[in-house]
Order: sequence, then structure tokens, then C-alpha cells
Amino acid sequence: MAISISGLLDRSRDSVLPHQLKLSSSLTCRLIGGLTREQRAICHNSADTAAVAFEGLQMSVKECQHQFRWHRWNCSSLLSKNANPHASSIMKRGFRETAFLYALTAAGVAHAIARACAQGRLLSCGCDPLGYRASHDRGRARVNKWEWSGCSHNLAFGIEFSKKFLDVREEVDDLQSKINVHNNNAGRSTEGNDMTKGEMTPLDYNGPSATLLDALHNICLIFEGVNTE
Repeated sequence: MAISISGLLDRSRDSVLPHQLKLSSSLTCRLIGGLTREQRAICHNSADTAAVAFEGLQMSVKECQHQFRWHRWNCSSLLSKNANPHASSIMKRGFRETAFLYALTAAGVAHAIARACAQGRLLSCGCDPLGYRASHDRGRARVNKWEWSGCSHNLAFGIEFSKKFLDVREEVDDLQSKINVHNNNAGRSTEGNDMTKGEMTPLDYNGPSATLLDALHNICLIFEGVNTE
């Protein structure tokens, strides 16, 4: 199957994302269903970052639905009124689709937060001041003026919050939970590889960037290959 990632930017502009609602932290955390007690505590303590994490979850669902729209399994089981795909019953099963969904959503959360950091939307993170770009007169010497060339700190922050917010759902000694965490890590690893191969360019603030689409696209390709074996 040829998987296309074009059009997701336009689709994303039609939806209202959590950070646009400007809700109080307590109301935001109450409106999102399916959270564990630990996740609600994180949400209350880091409401702005958690709101962006929910953006990442929703972008992942949109991409999943788009990629598999012609398949018998088309991610419709992820649809949830409370904007939390982890509340879906399929996320509690041991299916191949479940492994794919854990990887996809973990990557989406990591990227959404890293990108929000780069856009200056989050106060809890900031762009790495040691970033540099080659110039004709100074070679690769670091310069005082920031020039965009990717942001390692933002990516690390996104991956770390994804781990903190999603992995806390899992039980330490439970086998299925260990598998879920493994799949979360696989998704974050794919996201990290795609974002460090090139620049995370902050050109279009209205939709997912190309690097997010690359990461989600790669996860979809992996799942498609496994599913056809």
C-alpha cells in the first residue's frame, strides 16, 4: 500500500486543539477522561505542557485515520469524546494494532511538545542556546545570535515529558505494561531519529511539521509491513 502524508496540514487547521480553548488547568484536566491518578497530578502541575500532549495524541489519531482510511481496521476504535485515545478499549488489548498505536501516540506527544517549545508556547522549556549554523565568514564557530538549526533541548524535553506522562499509566511488574512501555520507546526513538536527521523547521505553526509526518509515516510503514507478513 502506498501511504501518503500529504493533506494532513490542511486537515489539522479544521480542528480546535486543547491549547486554543484557554481553559483553567483544573477544568482542562477534568475534561480529559481516561487519565490515571498520576496523570491527573501531572496535568494539574504542568497544565500547559499536558494540553500540548493532548494535541499530539489527537494529531496521531488523525494521521492514523488518514493512513488507514481504506483498510478494514481504520483507527475508528480510537475515536473518543474526551480527546484521549488511551481511553479506548483497543489500548487495553494485546493486538498488533495496539503496539502500533502506543508507538504512534508516544511519537506524536514527543513531537508536539518539542515543537511547542520551539514556538515559544511553553514556559517550561526553551531552545538550546548553543545551537549553531555554518556561516561563510565564521565557519562552524558558535555565534551569540540564535540561528535556527534544530533544537536538541526541545526534543529531549518532548521525549522526557512523553515518557513521564504516558509511561506512568503502566504497572511496573505487569507484562503487558512492560510491552506497552517498550512500544512507547519505539515510537519516541523513531521520532527522535527523524528530528535529528535534519532541521525541525518551525515554518507552519497551524499544523504538524514535516518531521512529525515523517516520524508517524515511518511508524505506519513499519506496521503496514508487519501486518502484511
